[in-house]
Amino acid sequence: MKTKNLLTTLLGVFFTGITVFAQETTSSISGTVNDEKGFTIAGATISAIHVPTGSISTTQSNKKGLFSIPNLKPGGPYTISVSFVGYSEEKQDNLNFNLGNNPYINVNLKLNTR
Repeated sequence: MKTKNLLTTLLGVFFTGITVFAQETTSSISGTVNDEKGFTIAGATISAIHVPTGSISTTQSNKKGLFSIPNLKPGGPYTISVSFVGYSEEKQDNLNFNLGNNPYINVNLKLNTR
């Protein structure tokens, strides 16, 4: 009888819908890469460099020019670098990210005239 009561109690606890909240431990950044005329650039390389540790997270923009880099260490500073063949590299320095923060940046690349 004790086994049946224990099983009933455990099943009751399991099915009551207890919600567990996860703690946010990372940050991320997302954005769009465009050219000077506002057209999106697919395949641009975006790197987030955590300056204190030197760790680098990299991604590419999709066919709509969108990108996202998840799971970044909170804090900073970070340097964000965006590059694409035929365009000058664009950098944003001294960026800091808070826990759960997802800043959105627009990057406009200029044609390399050299």
